[in-house]
Amino acid sequence: MRILITGASGQLGLELSSVLKGELIKTFNTREVQGGYRLDLENFSQLEDFIIKKRPDVIINTASMTDVDKCEVERERAYRVNAEAVKHIVRASRVIEAYLIHISTDYVFDGQKGLYKEEDLPNPVN
Repeated sequence: MRILITGASGQLGLELSSVLKGELIKTFNTREVQGGYRLDLENFSQLEDFIIKKRPDVIINTASMTDVDKCEVERERAYRVNAEAVKHIVRASRVIEAYLIHISTDYVFDGQKGLYKEEDLPNPVN
């Protein structure tokens, strides 16, 4: 099985890379990963082209801008990386019929309830 891990240089991406079996295709943007590919998620045509050429069976998207303060200052960039790039990953995954797992943070919730489920409605504070 061919597994693409976007954001393989982040904490979750590194952990997944160490435990998953199969042919791993690892991507990074800033911190290099041994055996990985540099991939700019803001270059949407390159992103889709990479996925279609590599033809993974599974895509695990762990890449994102997670620095909340930086996201507040660089709103357009945060939107491109955290929302628009995901749209393009979905499009490419549909073309090659790959199974997509998208990982998000709990920042989509306001923290009032705790122990959230996938079905809970998001309510971000900012």
